[in-house]
Amino acid sequence: MHSGTRFYYLLKHYIVECLIRDYHLKHSHAGVPALTVIIREEFWIIGARRRIRSVVKQFVRCKRFSAKPPAAAPIQLQLDRVRDAFAFEVTGIDLCGPLILKNKNKAWVVLFTFAVYRCVHLELVTSVSTECFIQAFRRFIARRGRPSIVYSDNGTNFVGTSALLKKVDWVKVISFCIAEKGRLGKGNCSGNFAAHHLEVHSAHCCLVGRMVGASNSHNQEFDCESLRTSCSQLRRVTHHHL
Repeated sequence: MHSGTRFYYLLKHYIVECLIRDYHLKHSHAGVPALTVIIREEFWIIGARRRIRSVVKQFVRCKRFSAKPPAAAPIQLQLDRVRDAFAFEVTGIDLCGPLILKNKNKAWVVLFTFAVYRCVHLELVTSVSTECFIQAFRRFIARRGRPSIVYSDNGTNFVGTSALLKKVDWVKVISFCIAEKGRLGKGNCSGNFAAHHLEVHSAHCCLVGRMVGASNSHNQEFDCESLRTSCSQLRRVTHHHL
């Protein structure tokens, strides 16, 4: 072995800790694996990884950047999500969009999520007005049946859609549901729920929005009919992901 490649054996001593600190600062607070390789180019420390890890953890700056957030305690699910129910009897509503059509108009995808068993239903709307939402809701009832309760976070989970969903006249929507013998609780419709209450709807909304954008990425401008076709195909694909 060439003399320049020989290592000096360093035993457990305070000088070794000072050496590790000096190399750690000299190499811009390198991590444990990188610092181990750098030091071993000149010295061979007994139990190097353990010693280097203990020294690096003492640096406040490194500890601050490598700190992990505290684990949140699991929250109990809502009673409507753990009880047995018919398909779409307990439904959550969210919006995906806007999507730009060929004629430069905008379209949105209304996402209906079954809160008990994970399945979705997609409806296309060309406006976020109350009338368009009621029409989409009527199409949903005609295809899936009348839900007992509908949850909506009122758009507060997505900044881009929060102002749009606030334009919907929820009092009129509730009146329509009562006339249709469906129960749409006012608090469930306009309340600001915690993230663990509606994470299923938000996750499905992100999944559908990503697939809509990816499936139409080859065609930057698409019309309303092709978007309806994409929604029907994505409904089937989404059920395989869930």
